[in-house]
Amino acid sequence: MNNSVVKNILEGKDIRDSIMEELTQWQSAENYMGEDYSDYYVAYTKHRDSNQIDLSNFDAVLNQLGGEKEPNVIVVEYGHWAVGHVTQILVHKDAAEAVAELENITAALDEYPVLDETDYSEREQKAFMDHIDDWAWSDAISDLGVNEEELTDDQKGALQMALYDMLSQSSADDPYYRKEELEKILKNDYPQFYVTQKYQKGQQKFPGMKDVGTVGEE
Repeated sequence: MNNSVVKNILEGKDIRDSIMEELTQWQSAENYMGEDYSDYYVAYTKHRDSNQIDLSNFDAVLNQLGGEKEPNVIVVEYGHWAVGHVTQILVHKDAAEAVAELENITAALDEYPVLDETDYSEREQKAFMDHIDDWAWSDAISDLGVNEEELTDDQKGALQMALYDMLSQSSADDPYYRKEELEKILKNDYPQFYVTQKYQKGQQKFPGMKDVGTVGEE
């Protein structure tokens, strides 16, 4: 494994630091007992605790390189005591086309840290919605004292929309959701109270949620 990459990880630095400097030739770490990849450049690295940017970039790099094609482009994984595992995309130094593309990728990352904005945005939205599903939704339903199975689809959609909006704007001084607003949604039997105050009239499609239809209409 490339020592500079591991060093960046252990020092809490962004993995992109190692790839944006120049093409980095693979080097084995101390006490490494695995296969020798010294004829390869390290294209990109991710590990167990990677953030959404690095997960997105990893897949984007592999895609731009045309996928895994031995021996020119390979994906290897190592166990690591600090981060569980490290996975790297490696490009053989004699694979001219792949090396040229890697140079383009490196230059692109040097200009802007995200290779695929759409993919990154979708990952962020999904992670956020999963976060809501994991704790905010169940907390809110419990706090409201309602039976989720008795809620209409419209009520669920409106509550989810409200939670997403509240969490997007929450801070230490502003709790992640406000029970009184959620109660008003239920009392009005649908999103009219919340949606007409928070969103413009028109078709509202909310990331990660079912389409709740046209809102804000009389």
